[in-house]
Amino acid sequence: MQQRVQYFCVCEGDQERRYLKHLASLLKGVTFTAVQGRPEKVLKTTVSYDRVIFFDHDGQDGEFRKAFEICANEEKRWNSNSKKQDFIHCYPAYSNLNFDLWLILHSEDFTKAVTDNKAYQKDVRRIFELHRDADIKSEASMNKILSRITLMDVKNAIRRAEAIRGKKVHGDEKRLSGHICYDNPDFSIHEFLKTVFEECGESL
Repeated sequence: MQQRVQYFCVCEGDQERRYLKHLASLLKGVTFTAVQGRPEKVLKTTVSYDRVIFFDHDGQDGEFRKAFEICANEEKRWNSNSKKQDFIHCYPAYSNLNFDLWLILHSEDFTKAVTDNKAYQKDVRRIFELHRDADIKSEASMNKILSRITLMDVKNAIRRAEAIRGKKVHGDEKRLSGHICYDNPDFSIHEFLKTVFEECGESL
């Protein structure tokens, strides 16, 4: 029997924490221990398996950069004396601008750059058939959203995020603590999830 894959996840928002719980119910063989808090919270864990920080850009460039630094420092802290096979990763799973677009990509393409942090909410409500005034971050709204997301939808979101990356212009990238990122729309959530799928033996 394949060993269950585990990740300790720090999520800036409740949306991400609920999403991971739902994903674990769809994808057999994985456990996400997800806690809500700032990226620094990852520094307090003592678990001996991979960590992940879910965070948004949210128009806060300094905080965005800091999250990458925390990931890099966490890997150094745990792996300075480790053997290669015991290497513990700390993945930066970010959304630029925010997690709302990641939800949209489960159903349709969206490649427009935006500057307003609420710019995606109307489309989220439309796609997931929420009331036009619904708070998309509420428990009721997230339950409805997640009830409509299948494992195939997650795979489609990964492919759409890859397509967004594929259209970026070489030379426009930024390198933050060894990781390449771009102006919005951009993600690394899909890169982490591809690793999860691979480790669980689930094809894309």
